[in-house]
Amino acid sequence: MAELAREVVQAAQRERIAAKAVDDARVQAAGARARAAEQALQAAQTGLARRTAALDRARDDLDERERAADQRNHLADERQRAADERNHRADQRERAADERDRTARDSE
Repeated sequence: MAELAREVVQAAQRERIAAKAVDDARVQAAGARARAAEQALQAAQTGLARRTAALDRARDDLDERERAADQRNHLADERQRAADERNHRADQRERAADERDRTARDSE
């Protein structure tokens, strides 16, 4: 009887040890999954930071190109206004010359 009791106790101990080993394996597997997830998250965050920085640089480059284009357009507008003023003054001189010619013909 004592032998049977000892075997039952030993069997129960083996089951507890086996269950603990299974639990330990599950905990280790969960820890490995958590570490892998953390590494994946860190890699994703690093990739996002790189893409964000590249986007910021692209936006800065675009802003600079737009400022340069605006400045070129402004200078072109100024040149066009100056040309329009020259043409206007030339038209005024032509009208004044035409008026003088008419006055001279009329007085003949």
